Amino acid sequence: MIEFLRDWWSDKKHRTTFGGAIGACMFLTFGPLWAVLVFSMDRDAPIQQVTGKVIGFRDEDHIVIEWTGTRLRACPGRQHKWIVNSLRVALPSAEIPLARRENVGRPNTWREEIPIPASIAPPAKYEVQEEFYCNFAHRIMGPIIVEFPLIELPITLSRVDRVELEMRQQKQEIELLKRKTETPQ
Repeated sequence: MIEFLRDWWSDKKHRTTFGGAIGACMFLTFGPLWAVLVFSMDRDAPIQQVTGKVIGFRDEDHIVIEWTGTRLRACPGRQHKWIVNSLRVALPSAEIPLARRENVGRPNTWREEIPIPASIAPPAKYEVQEEFYCNFAHRIMGPIIVEFPLIELPITLSRVDRVELEMRQQKQEIELLKRKTETPQ
C-alpha cells in the first residue's frame, strides 16, 4: 500500500490535481472566515467629535437640539434615542442615511426635534446611540456603536404634573367661590 502511494505521489499529474484540490478546499473553507475576521476588526467610528446643545422649543411638546460632528466615513446605520430621568423612555429609532461624499471629513451641523413624552419630569437627559454597518462583517459580527454625549433637557414640569396642578388650582378656585357665596355679608 505504501509503495502504491509513493508511486502515485511521484506522478506529477496526480500531485498537481491532489494539491490543487487541497488548495481549493482550503481557500473555500478558510477564505470567507479570514475575510469576516479581517473585516470585523474594522472598528473605526464613522463619526467623531460630536457635541450637542438644546437651542429651543418648537412647541411645548418638542425640543430642538443642534448637533455638530465630523463624518469620517459614509456608512449607513441606525439611531436609537431615549429620554432618561427615573424612567428610560425609548423614542422612535431612525435610519442614518449615507453621508454625502462632499461632507465626509468636514464638520457638519444638523438639527433634530425630539418629542417630550407626557410622563417625563425633571431632571431629564437625552441619550443617543448610533449603530453603523460599514461592511458586510458588521452585519454578522455586530455594528460599530457610537454613543453621543448626554444632553440635559430644560424641562420644568411634566405635562401630567401641569395638568394635576391646573386641576388643583381650579378646585381651590371653586372652593373659594363656594365659600364666598355661602358666607353672608
